[in-house]
Amino acid sequence: HNDQVYKFAHDMLQQSAYDLMSPEEKGAYHFNIGLRLMSSVSTEASYDALIFTVIDQINNAKRYGVTEASMNISCAKMNLQAGKRSMEVSDFVSAWQYVVYGISFLPEAKWESSTYELTLSLHEAGALACFVNVDSTNLQIHLGEIFENAVRFEDKIKAYYILAQNLASLNRLKEAMTTV
Repeated sequence: HNDQVYKFAHDMLQQSAYDLMSPEEKGAYHFNIGLRLMSSVSTEASYDALIFTVIDQINNAKRYGVTEASMNISCAKMNLQAGKRSMEVSDFVSAWQYVVYGISFLPEAKWESSTYELTLSLHEAGALACFVNVDSTNLQIHLGEIFENAVRFEDKIKAYYILAQNLASLNRLKEAMTTV
């Protein structure tokens, strides 16, 4: 019983110390935790188990403005992985949040060749998460990005499929059938 009292007191002290940190210090704190966790992962199985913890710390750091430009593409990829894993367990709200963070780590010219496939995958995942979440505003944003920037027709197929599903779910069957 006394252990709970001490643990509670420790948690309160820890929270108080955290609350006294500046936003920059909080960002650096989260970023360092994410980096340490990432570097401590030795196998793919342990990486899979920790991906949410690692990327949540990195995303918290970004929220405070702390990032490392050399790691941005890796962070975007980890967010995509976390988003896909979230969709696998039907957590589409979290999936969309990971996708949004993933996109935020991309360079301004994200549709250029070096990040083209990653950008496409993030927007496809975002569109799917928005469709399932019935978020038509953000669905249109992700689909618009794909239709406007995808180079090949093959790159647009998933987006057309999601658009057709969305139109069918809105009972706009004729429009869904003539989408492509």
